[in-house]
Amino acid sequence: MGEYTLRYLPLAEQDLSEIMNCIQNNLENPIAAENTLSKRDFDLKIATLHRLRNKMDKKLIEFLIKAKRKTYAGKGSETASSREKSHDLVYRENNFMYYDTYLGGEKFAGEEALWIADNPYWSMNYIGRVTGENFNVDFLKEALLNVPFEKPFRGPEKYEDGRYEYKCSINGNFDWFQGKEIISFCGKEVYECYFHGGLIK
Repeated sequence: MGEYTLRYLPLAEQDLSEIMNCIQNNLENPIAAENTLSKRDFDLKIATLHRLRNKMDKKLIEFLIKAKRKTYAGKGSETASSREKSHDLVYRENNFMYYDTYLGGEKFAGEEALWIADNPYWSMNYIGRVTGENFNVDFLKEALLNVPFEKPFRGPEKYEDGRYEYKCSINGNFDWFQGKEIISFCGKEVYECYFHGGLIK
């Protein structure tokens, strides 16, 4: 296992999917990895894997934010429906692909997902509804354009424009998270959405 990892670390840019699977296997099964290495080599290997994982996650998050701004939040064009009456938006860049698909309108459910070299890596499911009058979808998209790097799932913790207010609360991190967003108009809630997601293995 140690030889495999060290042999492939320099090739991270050539086969992202294989590298990320290797990192997950090693970090999620440290006992098995430790049994094959000395304590010093094991600590060095885990530190190296963490650095590589952080580097790859940073690139993924940068791509995810860019993809969100190019698709639904940025009023991007829809692609062919993957299911009957579904709304689908896709963005690709090098080995990365982002896919957002949802059903419905005032009451909706959908999924966003990331692929690395044609292999699914991360996903988020969401379900929401309009709960009152004066909901403005353009305000929602405006809030979603401000997706934060630290929590790149929906919009910022708080965003305001005139009489509209957007709030988003999240528990967890990129690996495993849950959250809720709401929009209020003049202090009265008019929209809510729940979401959750994480890494895929």
